[in-house]
Formats: sequence, structure tokens, C-alpha cells
Amino acid sequence: MEKQRESHVKSLRLLQLEKAIQNMNYPSVERLMKELEVSRRTILRDIDELKLYYNAPIEYDRRRLVCYRLLP
Repeated sequence: MEKQRESHVKSLRLLQLEKAIQNMNYPSVERLMKELEVSRRTILRDIDELKLYYNAPIEYDRRRLVCYRLLP
């Protein structure tokens, strides 16, 4: 039962992250951390998961430390 709850929480967080990136202009990881109340590592891991498993058009510019959506 605990595993299902963790999976549900993660799914909700991924949706929140996707919406936050869509709605903010070039959000920094720090801003996303505050918005979702999670660690830096969690944000970076979730961005990778959105890109890899859901083909989300998101990029993270490590030099500028911001996220952005690619236009279709």
C-alpha cells in the first residue's frame, strides 16, 4: 500500500513540475524547489524522468541554471 502512495505522490509532483515549467518564464531549479517543496536532486531527477519517459519537451540549461520548454 505504501508503494502505491509513493507512486501517486510522485505522479502528482511530475504533473506539478510540468505545469510550473509551462507557466514560469525560465524557472530556476531553486524556484522550482521552493514551488514544489522538494530538493534540488529531486527536481533534476524529475526533469530527467519527464524527458525520458514522457517525451516532455523540456531542457535544462546548466550554464544559466534555468529550465525551459521547447516549442513544438
